Amino acid sequence: MDLIEPPRMRLLRKLEGYFPPSLAEKWDNVGVLIDSSDWNEEYTMLLTNDLTEAVVKEAIDLKCKVIVTYHPRPFFELKKITNTEPTGRIILATIRADILVYCIHTSCDNSQHGVNFHLANGLVMNTDEVSPIEYISPIKDESGEVLGGRGRQFRFEKTITLAEVVRRVKMLLRLKHVSVAIPEFKCLDEDEDERRTLREVMELISVSTVAVQAGSGQSVLSKSSAKCWVTGEMSHHDILAAKAKGISVILTGHSNSERFYLERLQYALSSVLPAAHVMISEVDSDPLEIV
Repeated sequence: MDLIEPPRMRLLRKLEGYFPPSLAEKWDNVGVLIDSSDWNEEYTMLLTNDLTEAVVKEAIDLKCKVIVTYHPRPFFELKKITNTEPTGRIILATIRADILVYCIHTSCDNSQHGVNFHLANGLVMNTDEVSPIEYISPIKDESGEVLGGRGRQFRFEKTITLAEVVRRVKMLLRLKHVSVAIPEFKCLDEDEDERRTLREVMELISVSTVAVQAGSGQSVLSKSSAKCWVTGEMSHHDILAAKAKGISVILTGHSNSERFYLERLQYALSSVLPAAHVMISEVDSDPLEIV
């Protein structure tokens, strides 16, 4: 079948196999967002975390036939498509260029080897140091078979420090900075007058359990008993609530917790789509910068 299967059909079959749409959250918008005509030759595919006007221009300049985006655009139901606002311009530009746009979002989050698996697995130096990585909230079919799940969690066989978890997060995501919230911490030496620095405190906090959820993770992480959470962003009040429960929180920035996965996806798709030249966007980046 692979010898005669049209490239477009093979692409969609592989994407739906890796990221079953049935695993996506009900509120999400995944799969083919903007369709295109078929093609029968080699083609260029662009991977991006966010579908912006700059990314669409990049795809057009590269003569791409496909854009695979992590976040959906359009996200919500549209009543109008016009050139007066960005989403309308993106839709019209991709249609004019005959580019297929496919979104993976929460079908990727919840799939067996999606972004959350790689986020958790990337924090493990070797498999012997942790218990098996598990879903926080498994997704099952009617027979009870586990198809996927929300978030990931695991336990270290031997505790490591919070400072070491932070180091691993920064190394995995190639970040210079992350935000850290620590639980209330009492100095071991009550006679010490000066407060310890945050770095010193992180070296004193032991971590045995970790839970991860890419993007905005509060709703998923709150269902885990882990005492260290890794996610992209959380609200101010949710962070305070976690601290009060003795949970350490590591925030990377929303898209920073997701974008690293594009390299894994590039490798996976390149290996099963011989007609595709798979590229990662060079203009896609986190919208926030530290100054």
